[in-house]
Amino acid sequence: MFKHLEYSLISRQEQYLYRKLKTITKPSDRYAYIGKTRYLNFTSNDYLGLTSDKKFRSHLDELTKDRNYGSSASRLVSGNLSIINDIEEKLAEMYNYESALLFNSGYQLNIATFKHLFSNKDKVFYDKQSHNSIVNGLKQSEATIRSYRHCDIQSLLKKSKSFEDFYIVTESLFSMSGKSVNDVDLLRASHKFIVDEAHAVGVLGQNGLGLTNKAVIKIGTFGKAYGLFGGFLLCPKVVKDYLINFAEELIYTTALPEKYFYALDSTIEYVHSQDCKREKLASIVDYAKHTLKKYIIKYTGKHQIISIPMDSIRSCNQVYESLYKSNILVLPAKYPTVDYNKAMLRISLTSNHTTEDVNVLIKALKEALK
Repeated sequence: MFKHLEYSLISRQEQYLYRKLKTITKPSDRYAYIGKTRYLNFTSNDYLGLTSDKKFRSHLDELTKDRNYGSSASRLVSGNLSIINDIEEKLAEMYNYESALLFNSGYQLNIATFKHLFSNKDKVFYDKQSHNSIVNGLKQSEATIRSYRHCDIQSLLKKSKSFEDFYIVTESLFSMSGKSVNDVDLLRASHKFIVDEAHAVGVLGQNGLGLTNKAVIKIGTFGKAYGLFGGFLLCPKVVKDYLINFAEELIYTTALPEKYFYALDSTIEYVHSQDCKREKLASIVDYAKHTLKKYIIKYTGKHQIISIPMDSIRSCNQVYESLYKSNILVLPAKYPTVDYNKAMLRISLTSNHTTEDVNVLIKALKEALK
């Protein structure tokens, strides 16, 4: 029974692509504990270090102590609490969109949105390194979809030149390569573009509002700089109403609990007031890039996600293991997360990292790359 699963797993092992879960006994943005061993952590998406912000965490504990742990119903039944509506109105106003819609996770949001948004008359061009949730959602849609080379506006212009009307789907800050795009480039191709800003909101742009303000639809997550979980869609009201009526991913999902939404409401206000954390993160990013150049280590990315390209999957694993033995955690990004021949080490910086942390990482990295 299930022999085909065993064969697939053996194949993954032979290609150096087998994955295992590591049990984290004490999570944090700067450090992570595996068993009793402490690791310098460069894998966290908690970019503003909210998990270790004890004063703010204490505030959330006090704020939510009398709130429920469960909602017991979907939003369309009896789970649509008034605070959910308040948060959606707040987000729409903050980001200057007509409407906002909350989802339980960013992955669920992208599947629902890209699966249901387009008709069979629509043409969609998407960046080849768009997140798995975006691509899976598009593949389930009725639209004609085509990819273009990663962060290559010329590739997009060339592939779309025979079409008068089409959508562009992209991330603003890419989760693996660390590369980014902007409104100016996208508007050269089409005014109808949809941007996933999961890794940008809370961190980049004025008051942490992201890298783009021209997108027809904008997507964000609370699972990264906001230090929580869940996703939000910023869109025209007709899109929100349509998804409430047709997106089974939303319709048949139990709403998140009251405790979560009260924590989220306060967190939104807090994150967008934290220019000091954003400035500290930007300073660490600049230092890391300067030090990588000093040690002549190739990298991509100009914000808090920095990627080190590897020659092969095997070498990626070897460098990762070397860093791991030095009590340093990075992400070895391999197929199918990235293209088969595009293995890389992903470094994620937070506002709580120090210049000494960066020095420890890059010296160990330089040694491992020899």
